[in-house]
Amino acid sequence: MTLVLFQLHTALYPQVFPVRVRVYFTQPAPWGLYQISEEGRLRVEIYPADLTLSHYPVLLRMTLTGDRVSLASGGRTLTLPFYLNGGEMLVLTGEDLSPWFSPDNLQISGMSRSAFLQNPFLPEGFYTLSFEVLDFYRRIPVSSCVPAMFLVSLNEPPELNQPQDGEEIPWREPQEVFFSWSPRHNPLSYAGFMPQYTLQLWEVLQEDRHPEDVIRRQPPLVSITCNAPFYRYSLSDPLLTPGKTYVWQVKAEDPQHKTGFSNEGCSRAFRFRYALPCRAPELTVSSTAQNTVHLRWEPAEEHRRYLIQFRQFVPPGKEDAPGEWNSLEAGTGKATVDRLRENSDYEFRLVAFCTSQEPVYSAPVVARTARREFRCGEELSPVKIDNFNPLP
Repeated sequence: MTLVLFQLHTALYPQVFPVRVRVYFTQPAPWGLYQISEEGRLRVEIYPADLTLSHYPVLLRMTLTGDRVSLASGGRTLTLPFYLNGGEMLVLTGEDLSPWFSPDNLQISGMSRSAFLQNPFLPEGFYTLSFEVLDFYRRIPVSSCVPAMFLVSLNEPPELNQPQDGEEIPWREPQEVFFSWSPRHNPLSYAGFMPQYTLQLWEVLQEDRHPEDVIRRQPPLVSITCNAPFYRYSLSDPLLTPGKTYVWQVKAEDPQHKTGFSNEGCSRAFRFRYALPCRAPELTVSSTAQNTVHLRWEPAEEHRRYLIQFRQFVPPGKEDAPGEWNSLEAGTGKATVDRLRENSDYEFRLVAFCTSQEPVYSAPVVARTARREFRCGEELSPVKIDNFNPLP
């Protein structure tokens, strides 16, 4: 019966510790372990409520508990005593407690030590930060604690907009390529937070390589730092080679190092092709016939399709205005225009279309169709008449 009453008494009257601890943490939440002990961010108040305590030696143990990892101080921190006097509050700051957050003095659970130390960021999630006062000689807790809680939420890297993945960018003179991306960071991470962007380009040396593989294996062709979510790549930047394929990526980071980004702030990698200049083709007449003209030209890599345009030729100085152009689709390298009038002059030009550019035109060429020759005594084909019925 005595044992039962003692247990009931313990449940009704929870243990009262002689020392009370309260932890304060200034937002924004840290994204790295070292940030917790930065100046002005952490404050720990230790109040000995037992007024009989005098020069009482104690130890301090830190615990940081998250969704995916838990940390506890140990090592050298369990040999550094503090001394308490009853009724006198001891205030410790992050600078005082920096050894408690040193990786050398931490016990890590929830993930391997190597995995935790390789990543400078705390895993995302809710965290509880508390400190416990231990009796220096007996190593038993002598305090209660009101912990500090915070949420670690890393910013998302930017999303690339233009050029789109796989897009062909038209060649321009002078050089000009417009890059743009959408920020995805949390502007409320802290007051005045503005990320800094680094735009990087790589030249693809092997067309079958994946963009991520290009980034891992090659140094960037160019790195450009800017504050706006866009950049106009111009003649002042390194020249791009027409016909080459490039990979581009944007990295976001906090210039003040107060908040972090997932994937180290790196966006996805896109590729684009910088098109060859759209050169005007050269059209020539290969042969003519009575009602037909045969044309030819040298195909170019940048040309995607061709159109033959023709009309009757009007010599300069005549009052008659040239007629409208007639058009017909053409293959690659040659074309035949038929159903023309005999012994007539025609004007021809070739229209070449390149990707995402205005079409280009060849210089006009003029050709005369052949005249029908009549020979004396030539037998004509007999005329066949099928209808002998007179008209009413």
